[in-house]
Amino acid sequence: MQSLYKKSSFTESFWGWLKREEASSKFEDSQLQFLGVHSQLIDTLEQGGVPYESELMHRLVNATELQDLWYARSEMMLVLCKLHGEAAAWRIMQDITPMFEGILSPSLFKRAYAPRKATPELWPH
Repeated sequence: MQSLYKKSSFTESFWGWLKREEASSKFEDSQLQFLGVHSQLIDTLEQGGVPYESELMHRLVNATELQDLWYARSEMMLVLCKLHGEAAAWRIMQDITPMFEGILSPSLFKRAYAPRKATPELWPH
């Protein structure tokens, strides 16, 4: 009668264990990176005077994935523009955006660093 369970050699079980350890380590690293970006975004808004009860702050506090934080950047830019003006908001976002590099797909960064044309005559007065 043939056994239902395949017996694995020591090397197969060792490499399997090592791959699990590697995956676990990558997960922990990504969690630490998420927490770093998460706290930086919240701290930036708090320093700018954004109330904790605001919708954006609520979205950031309850974000569970890095993509949630990435896509909240546009709303964050709007809030920072209202508080500090566009030039200051742009500088703040220039410091935050690189925190996502190496964590998210590089295709997301093409437009993040695209130069912007200022057109003050089109801004509402």
